[in-house]
Amino acid sequence: VCNIDGYEMPELAESNPANDYGPYKGSAANHHYIIETLVDTLKEKLMPFYGTGPYNRLFDQDAYEDPQQRSPTITLYDLDKISSSSSINKITSLMITSEFERIISDPINKGRTAVLVMEEAGVNLGGGNKRLVTYWKNAIARYRKKKIPCVTVTNRPDHYISLEGPKASWQSSGNKLVLPIADATERTQVKENLIDKNKPHYVDLIETLEKEPGEFSEMFWIGANFTGSISYVPTGFDYWNAINEEEDTDVFKAALEVLEKYQKTMKFLATTVPMGFRDEMGQLVKITAEQKEFIQKEASKWASES
Repeated sequence: VCNIDGYEMPELAESNPANDYGPYKGSAANHHYIIETLVDTLKEKLMPFYGTGPYNRLFDQDAYEDPQQRSPTITLYDLDKISSSSSINKITSLMITSEFERIISDPINKGRTAVLVMEEAGVNLGGGNKRLVTYWKNAIARYRKKKIPCVTVTNRPDHYISLEGPKASWQSSGNKLVLPIADATERTQVKENLIDKNKPHYVDLIETLEKEPGEFSEMFWIGANFTGSISYVPTGFDYWNAINEEEDTDVFKAALEVLEKYQKTMKFLATTVPMGFRDEMGQLVKITAEQKEFIQKEASKWASES
C-alpha cells in the first residue's frame, strides 16, 4: 500500500497470473502503470526541493559523508528560520531526526556519551511541527534506556503546562532546574501547576533565587537524588560560549577581525574580558569606536605573545 498524499493506485483489469494489489490485480508485466503514476506524484511533491525550486539547495548540492568518520563532538541545528514554513519544517525535521538515529546507532560512535538538548522548546515543540513533537516524546522514553539525557529548555513556565512537547518533558524528567523567576504570575503558574502540592516550600525557595548578570545565578534543582538551591558562577569561557546580546557580539566580531579563528577569539576574550564590557552597575554597554580599536590592538598583542 502506498501512503503518499495525492497518489491513487490505478485500477486496471485483472490478468493472469493475478497478483493482489488491493483494488488492482495484475501481472508483473503491468507494474509500469503503478510506477509511472507514483513517479509523477513524487516529482510533483518534491518539485520545491530540486531544480529551480525555492528549497533546491536542500538536496541539489555536493555533499559527502565519510562512513568511517566519527560524528562531531557537537552537532547544532537552528530551526528558527524555517519555523514559519510548514513544508520545509516537516521535511527538515525528518532529516534531522533521522540523523539523530544514525549517529546514536552507528557502531563507530559506540562508547561515546551523548546529550540531546532542545532549546527554545516553546517554539520547536509548541505543536506546530507534529512530527518533531512526536519524535521528542518517544525519544524521552527510548533514549533513557540508552542513558542519553533529553534536555528541554524554555524561558516560560506555562510552556511546560500547556504545550504537548514541553509538558511531556516535565512529567517524564527526574531532574528539573528552575532559574530565578521575577514575574509574579509565572511564579503562581509554577506553584499551581508544576510543583508537588505537598511541597509548597519549594515555591518559597524559588522566590528567593537571585542573579547578577556577569557574576552569578542561583538555581533550584529538583531531582530524584538531590533537591536544593545551587549557585552557578560562570568562567570566561562559559560566558563567551553563551553570548546572545548585541553588545557582546559586537565585541566578539571586533576581536574576530584580528584573530580570524573562533577558538582563538574565544580564548582571548575569556582571559581578557571574561564577563564582557559593563558599566559600574554591571550592565552591558555598547563599545565605542575607541574601545573597538583597543580590543583589536590587545587581540593583536595577545596573538603575538601566544
